Amino acid sequence: MRRRAFLAALGAALVAPQAQAQPARDLPRIGILDPVPPAATASSIASLRDGLRREGLVEGRDYRLEYRSADGHFERLPALAAELVALPVQVIVARNTPGMLAARAATTQIPIVMADVGDPLGLGFVKNLARPEANITGVSNATLELIQKRLEVMRELVPGLRRVAVLSNANDPNTPIQLEEVRKAAAQLGIEARNFDCRSVAQLANVLGTIAAWRPQALLPLVHPLYRVFVPHLVTWAAAQRLPGIFARDGDAERGALMAYAADLSDHYLRVAGYVARILAGASPAEMAVERPTRFLLSVNLKTARAQSIAVPQPILLRADRVIE
Repeated sequence: MRRRAFLAALGAALVAPQAQAQPARDLPRIGILDPVPPAATASSIASLRDGLRREGLVEGRDYRLEYRSADGHFERLPALAAELVALPVQVIVARNTPGMLAARAATTQIPIVMADVGDPLGLGFVKNLARPEANITGVSNATLELIQKRLEVMRELVPGLRRVAVLSNANDPNTPIQLEEVRKAAAQLGIEARNFDCRSVAQLANVLGTIAAWRPQALLPLVHPLYRVFVPHLVTWAAAQRLPGIFARDGDAERGALMAYAADLSDHYLRVAGYVARILAGASPAEMAVERPTRFLLSVNLKTARAQSIAVPQPILLRADRVIE
């Protein structure tokens, strides 16, 4: 063997064991803390992944996703948050208010990006929307702003509307804030809005029976972490009661609800992904302003309307962003 070839072979033999001994590159971990079952938020997580791809981040190449779901059992959230902190993750995406509460209690060091949280100022997650000054930032939802608009649309749909059943969940810290907004909007519109509290799917049948006995003219479900789990039951029940309802999440009309007026959640999670990408690049959450939704969608399901013998006024159809035939 020539001397040059011998030295090359010897060098390769010495380097190979060292290369094999080196661990694979440890990818940054993005934690997701989700209060509800994975199936209820699959589309939102897909939008988050899509947003990260748009930011140039490919899962498995640039980051590892660590998803933890409490599956609707909020008492599990503190342990799941602690698990993410212990890995450790480089950033936590905390969904809804219960997820945020658990993430905030678990760490003051790891950046936390809020996703779909109702009132970050009122709930004390940040001190200032423009400059959070802590390890928390993200995108809030438009829960409060849309309550009056939903009631206005429902009054337009139901002439002489006077009685609206409000379905809430007292386990959500956002509920008192939402109910106060309902009270103010209903007083302004001359509507009696009666609240019915339901905290689990197991209670839902009895609560809906109580609502039916009150004989409302419309249904207004409020947002809470189990909202997605409730929706299929509410859609079926409202259809059987021939009760018009206006729902609070993007995509609910496609799931059979008569109407939905909500922030565009796909856009919401694309923006959450932008926060995550900037934090992984070194940005400080303390200096990243909290954003609010900018895209809102009014959706109408005409198939549901026909099944319930409801004539949707033309002005509503003309304003609708989506009409499901």
